[in-house]
Amino acid sequence: MISLFAEPFEADEPEGSAVRGSQYMSRKDLQRIGLALVIFGIVAFPVYQHYKRQGEKSVCSSNMKAMGQALLAYGVDNDERLPPAYYPDANGDPALHNGLPVTWATLAQSGMSKRSTFRCPSATADESAKVTPYFGSDPIQLTYGMFAGAAGRTDRQYERPNESVLLGETSNHGAHETFDPLPLGVNDGFLIGYDVTNAQGQDLKAVLDEIKLDLSRNAGDSSKLGLKEPSFVTRLAFYGSKQGKFNGSAEARHDTGIHVIFIDGSLGVIRAPAAEVGDRYRWKNP
Repeated sequence: MISLFAEPFEADEPEGSAVRGSQYMSRKDLQRIGLALVIFGIVAFPVYQHYKRQGEKSVCSSNMKAMGQALLAYGVDNDERLPPAYYPDANGDPALHNGLPVTWATLAQSGMSKRSTFRCPSATADESAKVTPYFGSDPIQLTYGMFAGAAGRTDRQYERPNESVLLGETSNHGAHETFDPLPLGVNDGFLIGYDVTNAQGQDLKAVLDEIKLDLSRNAGDSSKLGLKEPSFVTRLAFYGSKQGKFNGSAEARHDTGIHVIFIDGSLGVIRAPAAEVGDRYRWKNP
């Protein structure tokens, strides 16, 4: 009787040849394969993360270029003036439409390319501000802010428009320990502040009155002033800057820093030590 489990006959196989090994992998083989996969994963993961970050940074810079072009296009139709940072209500707070602020991004949306968005892929959900859309029913998810000093201005008002910041990467409502001393409701990541009200959490008029008083007391000796000129900006995506300390310990959203768009539409990157307001609302070069 022929066994159903007998080895198949091979006509060309020499008589007495050794029985072939099992067609199934042993446990040791599986362990070796598993170890190889683990080692490969350990080596490959940092490479994957690197290229993932590079891809996100590229998308972010593309988004910012599109926003800059949209704002410049807005100026062409509005006496060369940039849009307001937001529409204020009777109290000066951001006016709300369906519970969301109406901002520069609302006005820029119609000029954005279809492949660009208002959200950096490296930003977390809590960093995103929600603002009123120009069209559609879904809120704009926004991780970029407009510099308040540029709102409503023209490029002719800047001596160096290639160094004066228009847009920058922001983190909403102090997320990730970002500097936000004067929150504007629950959605404030659309705005980058530039004056002492944002820098020190004080009323601007009271601060200016105190500066004038110090000047009269000290005969104009600025070295004796009790208050310093505005130096910090708010809501930038520099993590760990909660106390207004923009130094080397503040981590940026990207490994090289954060993206900014200048008044002339060009793209730049700054690190935390450069995140200070200089003369004529310029940010210091890194």
